[in-house]
Amino acid sequence: MENKKDQAPANGTKLEFVARFTLPDGRVIEKMVEADGGIPSPEEFDITDRGRFLATFDRYERSVIEARDQLAKVIGETVSEEIKKTSGRKE
Repeated sequence: MENKKDQAPANGTKLEFVARFTLPDGRVIEKMVEADGGIPSPEEFDITDRGRFLATFDRYERSVIEARDQLAKVIGETVSEEIKKTSGRKE
């Protein structure tokens, strides 16, 4: 698993998604992705102005969706490789 915890983004806000699969034999497959930049800090959410709040929330939501998609791809590929190994197939 990549470890980038020591690297904080410029605005200080970092989103990390972790997926962990525990296989029947006890092996653990774990992957992490980060969404850097574009993650608004809590101070940026202005609840007094609906338009600004929604624009800030949109930035947050887009970063979350992008990180989720990256994680799904990475963990899917890794699990697929493990399945190929255990089934004896090589592609």
